[in-house]
Amino acid sequence: HHASSLTQFMTTVFLALILLWCFLTVVNQFNLAFVSRLLRWDIFGLVPTWTFFAPNPGHTDARVLIRFRTGFEVTSWQELHLSGRLDQGRRLLHGFFNPQRRFDKLLFDFRNTLVVSNVSLSIVRTSSEYISILRMSEMAASKHDQDEVQFMLAETNYVYPTQFEIVLISDIHRIMKS
Repeated sequence: HHASSLTQFMTTVFLALILLWCFLTVVNQFNLAFVSRLLRWDIFGLVPTWTFFAPNPGHTDARVLIRFRTGFEVTSWQELHLSGRLDQGRRLLHGFFNPQRRFDKLLFDFRNTLVVSNVSLSIVRTSSEYISILRMSEMAASKHDQDEVQFMLAETNYVYPTQFEIVLISDIHRIMKS
């Protein structure tokens, strides 16, 4: 009988801690003074602050488009789907579980690194980001048995995903056949 009351007590304490954490998480999003004082004791950073309440949330996605050249013929641009997502759109579930967000973040970071106004194009072409996108483009070109590839980094708006702004267009690169 003693073991069951101990188990019930531990369950109650655990549930109380979870409820306290949920409460602090929600009120922490509103930057209240008393929460700031309480969070000084949160040395492990267990109470999150969500950025979707930020005053200027992001409104764009970075995309990679590729095209191939054989002789004098150039194909039309087609998206290089790095995350396997084909414009599924935003879903409520993505706020909690969104595995492709890592790929989207990778592209966003590429975009931010590649488009620094004071960096010369020759430095951009030798950056690890440029070379990584180029390598992924070359892999797609090899898969389609193409000789040359060019990639474009573009941004699309969440509301109008078919309209895009060009961020960077690469040179045409010859595929090294192994």
